[in-house]
Amino acid sequence: MDAIPIILYLPNIAYCLLAVLVVTLIALYYYVETSRAVCLVKKLPGPPHIPILGHALITFRMSPEKSVPKAMEYLDTYGLVLGGYIGTRVVIFLADPQDIEIILSNPAHIDKSVEYE
Repeated sequence: MDAIPIILYLPNIAYCLLAVLVVTLIALYYYVETSRAVCLVKKLPGPPHIPILGHALITFRMSPEKSVPKAMEYLDTYGLVLGGYIGTRVVIFLADPQDIEIILSNPAHIDKSVEYE
């Protein structure tokens, strides 16, 4: 009886799983980084980002009391218009009242976003 030990197959399975993980991460990177919204927000000034995650780690484990001073620090550093994203979700921060008035006075921009549904 020529039984093939299972130990010989374990490295092959590990390599296959690693290859699937790498291909998935490359596809996810391509999907996120080439989306139109993310490409446009990268043109705005803002803090450094991490591929795929975007700016998710900036406020990770940060209390609300610490996040407001951090946001004010970013406004001083990068100006009155900041861009950020988490995955494919894009957020634009405006601090100039004239810019906010232009956005809010236009009826095309009054619709609620997906987060309200």
